[in-house]
Amino acid sequence: MWRRRARTIFTMIGVIIGSFAIFVIVSIGNGFEKYITDQLGSLGDVNTINIYYYQKPDNNSNSGFNPLSMDSSEKLDDKHVKSLSNLDFAKYVDPIINYNGSLEYKKFSSDSVSLTGSNMKYISEDSIKFGKIPTQGKNEIILGYFVAKQIINPENPNKVTDEELETLLRKKIKLKLLKQAALNNDSSGSNEETQEYLTYNFKITGISSDNYSDGYSIKMPLNTLLPLIEKASGSNNYIKDNGYSMINLFVKDQSFIEDAQNYLKESGYVFQSLQEMQKSIGSVLNGVKLILAALGSISLLVAAFGIVNTMNMAIYERKKEIGIMKVIGASIKNIKAIFLGEASAIGFVGGLIGVAIGSLINLLINVILNAKLATSGSTENIKIATESLGLILFVLLFATLIGFLSGLYPANKAAKLDVISSIKDE
Repeated sequence: MWRRRARTIFTMIGVIIGSFAIFVIVSIGNGFEKYITDQLGSLGDVNTINIYYYQKPDNNSNSGFNPLSMDSSEKLDDKHVKSLSNLDFAKYVDPIINYNGSLEYKKFSSDSVSLTGSNMKYISEDSIKFGKIPTQGKNEIILGYFVAKQIINPENPNKVTDEELETLLRKKIKLKLLKQAALNNDSSGSNEETQEYLTYNFKITGISSDNYSDGYSIKMPLNTLLPLIEKASGSNNYIKDNGYSMINLFVKDQSFIEDAQNYLKESGYVFQSLQEMQKSIGSVLNGVKLILAALGSISLLVAAFGIVNTMNMAIYERKKEIGIMKVIGASIKNIKAIFLGEASAIGFVGGLIGVAIGSLINLLINVILNAKLATSGSTENIKIATESLGLILFVLLFATLIGFLSGLYPANKAAKLDVISSIKDE
């Protein structure tokens, strides 16, 4: 095989290109899938189903979140909370109210912040980065991680350290709610002098984790926020008039998710779940990876013809050797084994070099990506190209198999050579 090193090396280059192409493509696909899964995981618990509203079971739009059908839906109220709580697969149910307000802290102010009221006993300790969960009925809040950074350094929040965030604990901020009655009396809706705000002081008892579901909102006990909203909106019973913003259904175990989703669809609830989103995104990414890997496999297919050509040339160059081996007792299996072994070796070595090059390319991709993110102020370390032992073994086996299959025809051809003519021709 190494008598004609240049020819063997050029033949192997095709295997190398195909191997590292498949390796890098699948690595990026795996890394991107993991990144998306992690980002979805940061949105909440995978055992949680977010219910947005209720439609009657005979409505055809009850199989997914469809904002266009909101007008034909019922408001989520305490009746739905009680009904969902009684389900066998329900661990607990947490009604949520979202409301918009304003925030003031020292010289910082924001005209629009998201206020979220929920049952504090259902908040996980993992969702708190610093501090503790607020006490029910008290003016205490969990400040969103990214909101807290914005308060400390509005110009460059990414530079705020965790030590600086901790200094906000036990500090007080002002939350302002616009009175709807004053807004309705203002025909233009834009004259700030006629707008009346209700101002409340809240103590920061916790800073949320740095995820997208908690980081951009201010959380407080539902029984604290609800009276404030009713006073601002002029409603005596806000839940009856407007309903809950959504209801979070926490199932007992992940195995109950599918049963819960089927029940909710049949009952007329419109919802979203992270598991459903993960499955959909996973299916799309797997399809993309398969297509891209198939394109990379074209290089290996081309390399296969190169291996066939190389082995055929080797037969003509080694006819005398083949004849001598047969004379001294080599069997057909022995002759085939030699050529199949050489062809498989070309595939394996090419695959091994391809994996090595692919690993270096993956490392380079990750380094460049994180360097780019660092220049934009992000401290997150992302590994977008992720290889695994399974992927390495797959590429090596696939490249070796390509070499083996490519050597079948030349091996059979070598085994059928006539002994006398082979020696005579030489």
